[in-house]
Amino acid sequence: MVYLSLGSNSGNSEQHLVSALEELKGISRSGFRISSLYASTPQGLRDQPDFLNCACCLNPPPHMKPRDVLREIHRIERSRGRNRSGEIRWGPRNLDIDIILWNDLIVPADDSGNQQSRSSEERQNLIIPHPRYHERRFVLVPLLELNSRLTDPRSGEPLENMERELRNDPSQGIYLSPRPLYNGLTSQLRKNN
Repeated sequence: MVYLSLGSNSGNSEQHLVSALEELKGISRSGFRISSLYASTPQGLRDQPDFLNCACCLNPPPHMKPRDVLREIHRIERSRGRNRSGEIRWGPRNLDIDIILWNDLIVPADDSGNQQSRSSEERQNLIIPHPRYHERRFVLVPLLELNSRLTDPRSGEPLENMERELRNDPSQGIYLSPRPLYNGLTSQLRKNN
């Protein structure tokens, strides 16, 4: 299974997330699940609105490799107005989708140097597991809601332990969103599995 983290804090964040989830469900053969909707304080650049976050779990067809899923993610982000070349690092986002885990797969940073023939989005290093997911409760909490037994493929450490270590960090604010969960779309997506 592949675990993705989604976030938005610009524009109609709920609609950006809902649209992305609908499209992601389309590339999952089975087992598509989504977490609850959470709100979280921004990391890095603090002077911006809170984020809405969730996670999803999907099972892509065998012909789709990690780079194929990453291309699909970038296409979905662009369709919601994301322009990677013009944004501030850790700044506001219409939509941000990251591959966090892909079964027990480990994909290190691409240091091959043959980056010239790739587009700017393809030059973005694909690293699995995501290099900073273990530092972010807004990623860990929704993932653990989907699967409480997840472990880090590099260390074998349970994600539950990683999340526990971050609970007392005041910069890691995350809470269940008081809004209705995607206005019922979540239950609709879950039913249509």
